[in-house]
This record gives sequence, structure tokens and C-alpha cells, in this order.
Amino acid sequence: MNYTLGLDMGVASLGWAVISEDKQFIDSGVRIFPMGMEKESSSKYLPHNQKRRQRRTARRRVMRKAKR
Repeated sequence: MNYTLGLDMGVASLGWAVISEDKQFIDSGVRIFPMGMEKESSSKYLPHNQKRRQRRTARRRVMRKAKR
């Protein structure tokens, strides 16, 4: 059985559809990915890794200062 797979790659989703060679619909679907942000307050969103990045930056700053 020969078929065609169509993909629609978005920023936060992946859509797909499969049709046969004679243009008959077989199946389709979509996968929506989590936002990657945490809601801090009613309207403020922060990236998941922001706290980790801030702590890593502070460690690097301390190490660089100690080297001087």
C-alpha cells in the first residue's frame, strides 16, 4: 500500500495526515506540546529553567571573582 504523509510543524504543535495514492483519506492527528513556561502570577509566565540559569550564572560569577 502506497501512501503520502503530510506534516505541519508549528512552534508548539505537530500535525500530520495520511492519504492513499488514490487521494483517499486514511488518518490524521495533532500533537500539542506543553508551553515550557510556568505561571507565576495572574499574567506573568516564567521559563522552566530560569531559576536554574540564574543560580548557574551566580556560581560562575563567584568562580570568576575568586580567580582574580
